[in-house]
Amino acid sequence: MIKNKKMILETIKFLLSLVFSIGIFILGFVLGKQCDFSIVYYYIGVLVVFFGYLIFCLAYHAKYEKEIQNMKSKNFIDHIEEQKKYINSNISETKNKILKMYSFCICNIFVSYFIYYFCLFFTGLVYPTIINNGNIAPLAAFTAVVFVIIFLIILIPYFNSLKANKITLSYQKNQYKILTTFIAEIFKSEDINKSFIVNININDSNCAIEEKNDKLIFYVGDLLLKFLTLDELKSVFYHELAHYKHKDTKYLSKINKKQTFVEKYSFLFICPCALKVSVEIELSKIISSKYYEQKADDEVLDKNLNKEFSQANVKLFGLSLISSAPNFEIINKINEEKGFSEETISLNYKLIYENYMKNISTFDYISTHHLEERISTHPNVRMRREKFHLNNIDINLIENNYFNDDIKLAYINFNKDNKSNFNPNFCETYKLYKENICNLDNISNNSELVKLLNDALSYNDFNNGLKIANILIKTDEDNSFINYALGYAYFNLLDEKCIKYLQKVIDANNSNYKMQALSLLGQYYVYMGNEEKRDELRKIQPDFIDENIILSKVSSLEKYDKLIVLEDKEIIDKIINIVKDKEEIIEVRAGIKRIKSNQCIHIIYILKKKPNNIGDIYEYINSNAYLMDCEMNNMLSIKKTLLNYYPCLKKKKYIIYSRTKN
Repeated sequence: MIKNKKMILETIKFLLSLVFSIGIFILGFVLGKQCDFSIVYYYIGVLVVFFGYLIFCLAYHAKYEKEIQNMKSKNFIDHIEEQKKYINSNISETKNKILKMYSFCICNIFVSYFIYYFCLFFTGLVYPTIINNGNIAPLAAFTAVVFVIIFLIILIPYFNSLKANKITLSYQKNQYKILTTFIAEIFKSEDINKSFIVNININDSNCAIEEKNDKLIFYVGDLLLKFLTLDELKSVFYHELAHYKHKDTKYLSKINKKQTFVEKYSFLFICPCALKVSVEIELSKIISSKYYEQKADDEVLDKNLNKEFSQANVKLFGLSLISSAPNFEIINKINEEKGFSEETISLNYKLIYENYMKNISTFDYISTHHLEERISTHPNVRMRREKFHLNNIDINLIENNYFNDDIKLAYINFNKDNKSNFNPNFCETYKLYKENICNLDNISNNSELVKLLNDALSYNDFNNGLKIANILIKTDEDNSFINYALGYAYFNLLDEKCIKYLQKVIDANNSNYKMQALSLLGQYYVYMGNEEKRDELRKIQPDFIDENIILSKVSSLEKYDKLIVLEDKEIIDKIINIVKDKEEIIEVRAGIKRIKSNQCIHIIYILKKKPNNIGDIYEYINSNAYLMDCEMNNMLSIKKTLLNYYPCLKKKKYIIYSRTKN
């Protein structure tokens, strides 16, 4: 209902904008009937301003975009460190700077609209003179083009607003009576007289507050209500309320309004400075938010709930890691049942509880060793444990049934809001995956194993993923994909074995997975407090980022790329072995794209006119792409008629296999 209201409101705004724009043109047209020929000369001047401004917008945007693209990662990281030092010493100035940058963007938007509406008015003003003068009548078509360009630019924000309104609040009043009463008691103890709304998010371990339309809105994860004690939960709400008391929520509300307005009009011909400003603002907001969080933490110190807040943070850290990799047995059940049943809700909490308790010693270790990230929005779990209560805390989970009625209602609302999103077809796909896992011992084809490994990782089935990857690694122990899969699975299980495999990917040449491996291994060292190893990775990180940018360019095939003919017989034989049993593939073309020392083999499989089971062919080819690890590669499957889209591989010298010749 709320979404429909917002869509109606945006549609009304669009129609009003349409009417106003047409009205401006018509007003100019009516007044233009009384103008003489000299108006044409003025119009030429207006067009110079109009097209000059368009060129300026393009040039300004392109200049900054190029600066970002050409900026070395080390320079950007140095810039972050400089910003951190400045912001931490100048919080008030940073707050004002963010507001000023948004205000600058808003001024830019109004100037742009003034120019465009003035040009639209002048186009209407000159139009009667042009169409009534035979010598310049052909200019009418050009003037019409100008009108269309201006009209499109003016209406672009409407489409931006449609995108911005996809996510909407699904509530207007407090439905969760127990939690509302609980928070109201805290308000009373703090002598706060402020209306508020509560929303419970499913399978979530976060708690947040914002101020909107002079109301406070709390977003509370159900895992807090289910697994924190009442005193632990109270300490979390004291922290959130501190943001209101320190006027952080009011400031963020002001920022969000300006940001929403700027994002709506952030089309490059309306606000060319939006890109530059957004980069600087986002960096400033992220860095400065840590200061606000620390100030809110200080408020909790005065409430005699230090131990409870420390316990809550460790528990929520563990729960956040668990909830970030949802259990697909549960997802399968809710798609099958078209929603959460009471049985599925209980099973979900049971699995989360068991997963947490199985890893409780690891969470405890991380909470005393967690290193500081290069950039973060909150103090990490170690910092908070040290600040509030380092020793003798109880981080065991105990189910809290106090909010059960509210949680039940939250699941009912979830089922209502998502009834059109449940996908019965998912159940068939997942059932087939489970059957293949049961039949794992009978699968010997590597491409089938790779597909199954991909499925296991996408379903967060890390234990079975390890089984499959350990079978594959025996056939090719240096394969980057398989090593990354092992490292990724062990990382998600918080197992130190991830170090060996992720490091192997980092040390490999021309691997698609180096950047991901570096990120995961760095995060593992941060969790485990290995400062020396973390710093070693930080030293090589800038070069990796720069190399990854080049790898992304070299792995994308553009129409007119200059490619080198593939002549490596070993690689050609591998490709032929992939396709020789697939009759749907009638031809293979390949070429090497090289940038500096990085290269990628681009392979195009030409399919016959009416291939059978085209989806299976794509899966088969993609699975084999992971096994082609001797070189970085990019595999595409197309019909021969589409070869025109890749003229870079059209010459016969790129053909490495043709079924018609066999």
